[in-house]
Amino acid sequence: MAPHLKVTYFNMKARAEPIRLALAIGDIPFEDERLTREQFAELKETYPFGQLPILTIDHKTVIAQQHAILRYVGRFAGLYPEDPIEQAKVDQFLGFAEDINFAVGKTLHTTDPTLKKSQREELSSKTLPKLFGYLERSASQTATGYLVGSKLTVADIVLYCFDGWLRMGVLDHVSPTILDGFPTLMKIVENVRGNEKVKAWNEAH
Repeated sequence: MAPHLKVTYFNMKARAEPIRLALAIGDIPFEDERLTREQFAELKETYPFGQLPILTIDHKTVIAQQHAILRYVGRFAGLYPEDPIEQAKVDQFLGFAEDINFAVGKTLHTTDPTLKKSQREELSSKTLPKLFGYLERSASQTATGYLVGSKLTVADIVLYCFDGWLRMGVLDHVSPTILDGFPTLMKIVENVRGNEKVKAWNEAH
């Protein structure tokens, strides 16, 4: 049985959404704390690394970093494998997701519109296709409809959430449907989207 869990983030999907979805899929009750930017500014220095999301366990233990939290809740939810090799494979995909986030993140704080356009066009035409190509090749080797093994893991949820974030059109000059060009990855995304508990969460939020 899972302890009392509280997920703290902003009132948006982004980095907390894979955590929320993992808990929802696992039928694990949790407190969904959503802060305003002003509240975060007041509380920031009380958090382990001054960042969100965080997970508070039994009102006392605080865990930071999205993927550390995902591994923890994934064990309760049945979304993190017990087999050490499959664990390592999930971990490698989570690590690669951070590489993708880093590539995108470099373009988020550029204020010069001409430079940002150039950065985003390179991201869209070269960087992301190359990175997604690596993922496509790896996922195609098993072709189970999931990134690791033959059932849903937190790695698949991260991919699904990233695709959903792109489809919101948040990155100027990057096609929101860029993942459509990678059929194996899109099959995984559709498998997550078709999960009944994911549907229920999306309808409620």
